[in-house]
Amino acid sequence: MAAERDWSYAELDQWSNRLAGQLPGLSGSRVVGLQARPGAAAVAGWLAILKAGATVLPLDPALPEARRRQMVSEAGCTLVWDEPELASASAGERADAPQPEHREPAAYLLYTSGSQGVPLGVLGSHPATLHRCQALQRLFPLEPGERVLLRTSIGFIDGLSEWFSALSHGAPLVEYPAPPLPDPDRVLDFRSVRQID
Repeated sequence: MAAERDWSYAELDQWSNRLAGQLPGLSGSRVVGLQARPGAAAVAGWLAILKAGATVLPLDPALPEARRRQMVSEAGCTLVWDEPELASASAGERADAPQPEHREPAAYLLYTSGSQGVPLGVLGSHPATLHRCQALQRLFPLEPGERVLLRTSIGFIDGLSEWFSALSHGAPLVEYPAPPLPDPDRVLDFRSVRQID
């Protein structure tokens, strides 16, 4: 899945279990910030937060720092993971997923762009996320052998839908190793080389 190496579903599961094991002691807010580019670490972190029963606050590192701080403050985050912290759990001993006593009803807290004024936080439920992924699969079915390009910001609902639609149907995710707004011709070349439909 990652640009620098491939991760199997079993390895991703273990990575997210190791991360999730770090979360059961959360006090107060059950919202965990996830500051990462689209990639294997972001996917492992997102899965870990959900496994721990918490709500994900995705933070795009490309956003201005003041904006990210505001989002963290408004959400009441007591913990924000970044890519080095996520990567530190990519290897290690086998770990079981935690069994939290309480699960937050919201899977994620996304912020709007703020193009109409102040950015607003919008909670997404677990059932809504599942229904969106199922709708995507009905509209754009993933066939056996197809791969999904992973390049959309983790703070954008369409990126989330792409990830989880692929993961829930066993499709490989292929990380795009360039800046978030690459040249369209480079994206097409990359898709051709990596055999992404």
